[in-house]
This record gives sequence, C-alpha cells and structure tokens, in this order.
Amino acid sequence: MKRAPRIAAFTAAAALTLVLTPSAAQAVTAPASMSPQHGACGWTPANNSGASGFVLQSSNVLNDRWLGCPAVTNVGAQDSVPVRCVHSGDTVAGNSNWYYIAGRGNIIGWIPAAYVSVDSGWTVATC
Repeated sequence: MKRAPRIAAFTAAAALTLVLTPSAAQAVTAPASMSPQHGACGWTPANNSGASGFVLQSSNVLNDRWLGCPAVTNVGAQDSVPVRCVHSGDTVAGNSNWYYIAGRGNIIGWIPAAYVSVDSGWTVATC
C-alpha cells in the first residue's frame, strides 16, 4: 500500500519568518505547494514611472506581490534597479507596498518596498 505524501503546513507567520530571517540571499518565497491566498500570480502592469532606486538587502524578485508566488530572479544589496510602479500586496516588514522592478538580467518582477530605497527626486507611479 502506497502512502500519500506529507504536505508541510505553511502559515503566513512562517512566510514572514522567512522574509525577516537574515541570510546571504533573503528568502521571500513560500514553498511551491502553497497557493497564493489573493488569487493567481503573474500580474504584469504596463506602468513605467522611470524611477530609480537601490536594493537595501538581497532578495528574491517574485512574479507577483504575494509571498506564495514564485521567484523569477534575485537582486543583491546595493544593486541599482529601475522602479516601474508600486502596488499593495502582502505586508513585509510592516509595509504592504511592493515595487515592480527590473532585476538581474533585466527580468521584471516584484520586490517588497521595504527592501528598496527610491532615489531622491523620483515619484513612483501607482500600478
């Protein structure tokens, strides 16, 4: 008789622990088995504010603003990134805003706004 595979329980608190735990590459994603509680991943807004910013800490760049969405690339601390627009998503480090950026390899995705500092003088458009 075959046993059914065990599925690990994953809570929002566990996801936040992943986000806030220091490491060489900051984990911002949940296990692939977790479906986003806010709908499908992969929203691609057309806005481009042309703002510029830099990354405050290494992080994965996700394909949407929810912690359960998959990573598409990553960014390192002090990387310069174009910030296309801002929209609300899951709260990370007390901030529910997420920036739509171009990460490494010019791959576009989402990063918590708490991890990016927008350069002085720029206004980020709402997605």
